[in-house]
Amino acid sequence: DLAAAVQLDAHIVFAYSAMSAEQEILVLPDNTKAGQVAATHLHEIGRSRAVHITGPVDRGSAHVRADAFVTRAAELGMGLACSPIYGAWSRSWGIKTAERLLDEGVEFDAVFAANDRIAEGVHTVMLERGVRVPDDVAIMGYDNSHGGDVERSWLTTIDPHLLEIGRLGATRLLQAIDGAAEPRVDLVAPSLVSGQSTMGPALASHDMHQAAGPDSLREQLPS
Repeated sequence: DLAAAVQLDAHIVFAYSAMSAEQEILVLPDNTKAGQVAATHLHEIGRSRAVHITGPVDRGSAHVRADAFVTRAAELGMGLACSPIYGAWSRSWGIKTAERLLDEGVEFDAVFAANDRIAEGVHTVMLERGVRVPDDVAIMGYDNSHGGDVERSWLTTIDPHLLEIGRLGATRLLQAIDGAAEPRVDLVAPSLVSGQSTMGPALASHDMHQAAGPDSLREQLPS
C-alpha cells in the first residue's frame, strides 16, 4: 500500500490525482490551463457575465481550475456574475444551481461547468425555462465525456486528454520499475472542443434527446 511504499523509499506514480509523498511521480491534467482556456473562449465569443459552477469545495482540482478561470477573466476584462459556486460533480447539482440562479434573478450570459454532467444539468434547465442556448446563455463543460461522438457533440467542452495521462503514467511507472525515474510532475495540456452550446446554431430539445437519451432529460432532485 501507499504507506509501505513510502517506508521502503519507493517511487509512487500517480496519474490524474495526487497524494502527499516525497517520492511522488505525478502525471496530472493542467487544471490551470483548463480554467484559462475556458475564460478565453467565453471572452472571444463576446460573453461578459460568466458563472463558474464547480465541484466540492474540498477538492484541490476544483480550486485550481476556478482560480485560473477567475484570474484569466480579470486579465481579459470579462465580468463574472458571481464568485465560483462549489457543490458536487453531478448533473443534479447543475440543475439545482441553474434553477437557483434564474430564480434569484442573477444576470449571466455564460456558464463554465466543472464537468460535462454539470453542464448537461444546466442546459436542461435552460431548455425548460425558455432560455436560448447559446443565444442567451453559452454553456461549456470539462471532461469531453462524449469523446467525439457526433450525436453528443452539441456541448462545448475541454478535453483533459485522459488517454495521454494514462499513457504517460504507464511510461513513468515502467521507468520507475527500471530505476530510471525521479520525482517529477508532468502536466498534460487540455484542448478546447467546440460545440453548439457556445458556437451555435441554437440548441433545441431534440439535441438533448440525442445527447442524453429520451428518458434522462430531467433528473429528479432529492427532496
